Amino acid sequence: MVAKYKKNKRAINRNLVLPIILGAVILLLISFLLDANLKLNKKGAELELKASILESELQTFKEQKDFLETQIIWSAEEDHLERIARDVRNLMREGEKAVVIIPPSDEDETQEEEEKKSFFRSVLDWF
Repeated sequence: MVAKYKKNKRAINRNLVLPIILGAVILLLISFLLDANLKLNKKGAELELKASILESELQTFKEQKDFLETQIIWSAEEDHLERIARDVRNLMREGEKAVVIIPPSDEDETQEEEEKKSFFRSVLDWF
């Protein structure tokens, strides 16, 4: 009778070992898959952020491209070329006369200041 009891106990232990090992393997597999899923979600969020940043940069570059294209078209026009020739190169059309405006000199102002100083100086000298 004692022998049957030990035999039944071993059979119970053998019956429990296989489900425990399978359960552990399944838990390890589930934890591995969950970890991989979390890493993929994090990487996906980072990639979405980079994509939005790149989209905004792309929009900026498109605006710059449009601006530069309009500048190219504008610079090819004769009015623009004439304006550059007049402003930068100081060129004139045929038949035009150049007029130079000379700003008033500062000598008049300095003479008035000297007269005021000399008046006060003469008053001080008098005393």
